[in-house]
Amino acid sequence: MKKLLFIVVLVLLFTPLFNVSAQGNYDSLSKYIIRAGDTLWSISQSFDVDISLLLNINPELADKNIIKVGQKLNVPTRMQIHKITSGETLWSISKRYKIDINKITALNNIKQADLIEVGTTLIIPAKKSYDDKNKTNSFKNNNYLRSSVSYQEADFIWPTKYRRITSPFGKRWGRMHEGIDIAVPKGSLVKAVKSGRIIKSRYIRGYGNVIYIDHGSGIMTRYAHNSRLLVSEGEKVYKGQAIAYSGNTGRSTGPHLHFEIRINGQAVNPISYLD
Repeated sequence: MKKLLFIVVLVLLFTPLFNVSAQGNYDSLSKYIIRAGDTLWSISQSFDVDISLLLNINPELADKNIIKVGQKLNVPTRMQIHKITSGETLWSISKRYKIDINKITALNNIKQADLIEVGTTLIIPAKKSYDDKNKTNSFKNNNYLRSSVSYQEADFIWPTKYRRITSPFGKRWGRMHEGIDIAVPKGSLVKAVKSGRIIKSRYIRGYGNVIYIDHGSGIMTRYAHNSRLLVSEGEKVYKGQAIAYSGNTGRSTGPHLHFEIRINGQAVNPISYLD
């Protein structure tokens, strides 16, 4: 009898509080606070869940097109637990787990990434398969492309001081979104992520005021929707140099930086390369 009770207690302790086997064996529910610029689509992409599932576990969403800043949503997550130790930062933790830092800050309601304390327990979304999430038939070589570029060649910094991604790399509205959209106030400095040569600095339909930089070894970066360009074609630039002011030019619905990395002509997920 005691043995049976012990087994029952163990089962209760280790049974997940929430499980949606039909949607991918999610472990639990977390609260996500909606921020300016969020949509149900962007939230579903960030947490790798279907919009239909978000609607099912948030019955108050009578109209899926109406969400408000500050509103709390239930979000299912595949979880890991990480306790912050001395010397760790959110950047190092995100690189260790190969998880977008924006997912970690959103899931843990962290407003300032540089203000975390030793001993704090973080919920980390379990890494399913980073490349599989955004893979399409035309991008099956991403793993090969990543391994074919050395650490020194792929040593990129972020193009802005802001790191909140409003639209990730991958399928969007039935098409491939070949970069990431970073939320930035209009007029913010845009920097070269690595030294190279400017091959385009002009207005291009769709991209607006855009800059292309050739970094050698088949690597090119693009910076779109700027309000003002600070460099000329043919000019050499160094890593961290200001090359533009962010804006809302071209096909854009609000101030942001659209940033791409291309290797041998193929778009790859910038998050895999940015430091």
